[in-house]
Amino acid sequence: MKKIFLIALFLFFAMPALSQKRAFTLPDLYKLKTVSDPQFSPDGKRIAFVVSESFLDKGKSNQDIYVMNVDGTNIRNLTNNPSADNHPRWSSDG
Repeated sequence: MKKIFLIALFLFFAMPALSQKRAFTLPDLYKLKTVSDPQFSPDGKRIAFVVSESFLDKGKSNQDIYVMNVDGTNIRNLTNNPSADNHPRWSSDG
């Protein structure tokens, strides 16, 4: 289940960079966003995860926490901080 989730999210965030018909370059690599640390809510209805992106011109990267329904709908960005936000965890009551 986690592998399918990670593949689906990779395709969602990577498709704009992969849809171009030309050689893949280093700047293209920096445009890709990666998804990690999926955490299912206690009720099994939502998933919290980390999206990482890199900025070639600044030589920096950032991580933000997102949440979505398990069916892939209602993706929301929970954090938007210049420093990294990572390791989302659910409380026992969701």
